[in-house]
Amino acid sequence: MQRGKFNDPVPGTFEVHSCDNGKWGGTHVELAASGVLSIPGLGVLPCEFRGKVPHTKRPIVGELLPVIVDRADPTQFRIEWDQVPTVTERVESEADINPAASALPAETHQQMHAHTPAPNWEMATATVRTCHTAKVPAFAVRQAPGGIVDLTLDVRLDNGYEYGTKARVAFSTPERRAKATEKGTELPIRVDPADPSRVVIDIDRIPNW
Repeated sequence: MQRGKFNDPVPGTFEVHSCDNGKWGGTHVELAASGVLSIPGLGVLPCEFRGKVPHTKRPIVGELLPVIVDRADPTQFRIEWDQVPTVTERVESEADINPAASALPAETHQQMHAHTPAPNWEMATATVRTCHTAKVPAFAVRQAPGGIVDLTLDVRLDNGYEYGTKARVAFSTPERRAKATEKGTELPIRVDPADPSRVVIDIDRIPNW
C-alpha cells in the first residue's frame, strides 16, 4: 500500500467512502479506510488504507485526501498528511459555509450520505460481519424510528469476487432492523459498478419486508 520509492509517481486524490478510527496511541490513531483513487491517466480505482495517521487529521467520509500514487503499480500510494487539514480546521471551514454545522461534533460529519441505487447497480450478496449503532445527530434518529446502524459487510459478487465494505443503513421499524443486522445474516444488495465500496440493501429481494 505504501512504499518509499515509486517507479512512476504522480499526484492524485483518495476519496474516503468509509473509515474506522481504531486504537489511539499518543498523537496517532490506527485508521482503516476504503474509497477510490483518482489517478491521472488511469481514472478511478477502488483502494484501501490501513496504518497510523495523525490524530488531529483523521479523515471523514467524503473527504478528498492528496496522495502520491505509483502509476506503474496503483496499489502503492502515499497520503500526503502534511497537506491534510486538521479536524478543527475542517469543522471551522464547514461552519463558514454552513453555520448550523458548527453545532455538531466533528464525528457526526463522517457518514451522513444516502446512496440510492441506479438501475444499472449490480445484484450481489453480503454477509453481516458487525453491526454498531451509528453516531448521528438527534434529528437524524427521528427520521428513522427503527434506528441507524453501521454495518460491516462481506460482499460476494456473481463472478465469485469477494471483498469487505461498510454501509450506513436507516430502518423504519425495529423489526426490520432485527431482520437485517444480526451477525451472519445474508442480505441481498446492490453494488455500484463504478465504485464497489458503495452498496445498499436490496429490499425488493427480501421476503415480507
